[in-house]
Amino acid sequence: KVKALVANGEQNVVLFVPEQASFETEKEMLSVLGVENQYSVDVLSFKRFCDRFYSVYKIEKEQCISEIGRTVLMSASLKACGGTLETFSRQSSDLNFAKTMISVYEQMKNFEITTDMLTDAAQKSDSILGAKLRDISTIFTQYEEKLKGEYYDPSDKLSRVAGSLNSNRFFENKTVFFDSFKGFTEQQMRVVERIIEQAKDVYFGFCLDKSRGNSAISPFSNIKSLIDRLKKTARENRLEIASDIS
Repeated sequence: KVKALVANGEQNVVLFVPEQASFETEKEMLSVLGVENQYSVDVLSFKRFCDRFYSVYKIEKEQCISEIGRTVLMSASLKACGGTLETFSRQSSDLNFAKTMISVYEQMKNFEITTDMLTDAAQKSDSILGAKLRDISTIFTQYEEKLKGEYYDPSDKLSRVAGSLNSNRFFENKTVFFDSFKGFTEQQMRVVERIIEQAKDVYFGFCLDKSRGNSAISPFSNIKSLIDRLKKTARENRLEIASDIS
């Protein structure tokens, strides 16, 4: 499909692939399209797209904190609230624990979980789990307070871009393909939804056995749920949904 579009003169084509597949996909596009058309398709991962978006629109007011900077800031946050922690007070001076908290923070951001959501979950949980959730919420609240006004965490970048896509219509008049994904995080889904709203056409390629896709225990059930969500977004925007291509 990509080759046919380029052969017909289409120049605004974007192909999204997972970060680890971007280099191989670029080589494949060169092989398929030839040297003369290799720049007709823009191969992007979500990380590459964020970098491209920021370079085009210059929307940053705060600086993206470095890896060293976020470790220092997380360590400072742990020390600042160490005396109030219920379960993690002993680890408040541990550098490795600070790095673990950064990893947890990244996962939390990927699925758009806020500190308020952690606090709410803590109230509904048993004493040990609830105490840990309260501690994590306290640590991350302190971390975000220290970031405020000057920096933002790298794990926030995709959410910031998703919010800016409403006024900066990067995908308008573009044909967008998604390939080799097994699913999307909530952050990525926010970008995908903006793409569906803006782009001229959007194509998704998934591995799916239709004969087993509706079963709750099927290995493809998560893909089926994702497809249903994508179609729901298209219907909400009153967009035509084409027939599946096998």
